[in-house]
Amino acid sequence: MLRTAPVSNLRFAILFALLVAAGCSQNCSCLMQRAQSSYVAREVFHQAATQAHLASRTAPKPMHPGKGKFGDQIEYLGYDVDPVQPQAGGPVAITFHYLALKNVARDWEVFVHIDDRGGRNERINGDHYPVNNEFHTNQWKQGDYIADRIAFVIPSYQAHSALDLWMGFYDGDERLPISNPKECENDGNNRLLAGTLQLP
Repeated sequence: MLRTAPVSNLRFAILFALLVAAGCSQNCSCLMQRAQSSYVAREVFHQAATQAHLASRTAPKPMHPGKGKFGDQIEYLGYDVDPVQPQAGGPVAITFHYLALKNVARDWEVFVHIDDRGGRNERINGDHYPVNNEFHTNQWKQGDYIADRIAFVIPSYQAHSALDLWMGFYDGDERLPISNPKECENDGNNRLLAGTLQLP
């Protein structure tokens, strides 16, 4: 699990202004993740929940539908992206949608690995507890629909490339197994390919 490190006030102010300009809530907080292995970590923002209820009983209609089940407890439904066409050098927000298939007893953390498909040995890390640490998985009840939003600034040099969105759930060194691996794209190590951002 990656540990957080402080970000200077000036650097935070610049990145925060970029995200506000893109429609990010003023309740955003910034995490600077430490590099893991040879990957270079980038800034990831987690948007605080502003709704009165953290879960919905109405099924979402994700812009990019997806599928994947984790431990027969959590189903991945797809994601939304804002702006619809993200640009290198600009902010982007990703909202992942989940359904609790049953009451989830364990407090799993979400990992998000945003990898450059172009061969650069670089990763944007977004490890976090769901919904800006407001709605841990051990609070999820059967039938809950959960929207979990993160945002980050895409490095400008990644123009004309593709960014793969890998995600999953973990607790310490243990990952929640993907229970339908033949029906979804995954790496065989319980990382689900949630989608891909194609950058112009």
